[in-house]
Amino acid sequence: MTSVAAPAPRGRRRRARALVVALVVVVVLVAAAWIAIDTAGRSIATDAVRTRVAQSLGVDPAAVAVDLGSGSLVPQLIAQRADDVKVDATGASLGQITGDLRVRAEGVPFAEGAPTQKLTAVVTLTPEQIASLAGRVDALADARIVLGDGGVRIESSFGGGGLALPVSVTATASADDGAILLTPTHAKVGTLDFDIAALRSSPFASLVDTVAGPQRICVASSLPQGLELRSVSVHPDGVDATVSGRDVVLGTLGSAPRATLGSAPRGTC
Repeated sequence: MTSVAAPAPRGRRRRARALVVALVVVVVLVAAAWIAIDTAGRSIATDAVRTRVAQSLGVDPAAVAVDLGSGSLVPQLIAQRADDVKVDATGASLGQITGDLRVRAEGVPFAEGAPTQKLTAVVTLTPEQIASLAGRVDALADARIVLGDGGVRIESSFGGGGLALPVSVTATASADDGAILLTPTHAKVGTLDFDIAALRSSPFASLVDTVAGPQRICVASSLPQGLELRSVSVHPDGVDATVSGRDVVLGTLGSAPRATLGSAPRGTC
């Protein structure tokens, strides 16, 4: 004979249903509180980073864009450190260099004055700034620097008085121990074209030891201490210089080069 289980008492079912509803309400409230804290915290942290960076770089906060990433900020607020911060600023001062700046910093503490774990920045040096830096190099002091797509043209002259011939040297650009290294590949003297090897055996061989030789335009001396030049990319509107360092204070990027911002060297040029 088959037995049939008796239905659960109606009161017990009501209590179980009420418990489920209560749990759902608690989860919804916790989620809403989490979202509210995350939203408010993100806004406060973004404004704090923007203000700190704007003051350091000497720009209006409106010229600074800050991105704290898409992940939840609550765990980062608890840890008092942002995992990944991106900053864009126009007309910013990085040490003695002024230009448009893109920064990515990892492990950024919310406490003012504490160093980041790692920082990478790309600053665009204008043609005028490149000319100013090149003017410190004896062989380039009287030369004109023309920027192109991926390379540089150095315009100067050979000889003196009414016998001076125009000289145009094409060079590649790379980062080398804190400097922009210009490596000539081709030269034109008057109407004569030479590759650099052929120039050495021509009547204009002395140019190889001056304007047609490798030239180093120092950038390191203009950077805040703690940042090192890593790479350069040349385009007609300027030179994008990538610098990076560890233990760099985000809020002091605009400090003078003699300021101690971290432990990494700037280079030896």
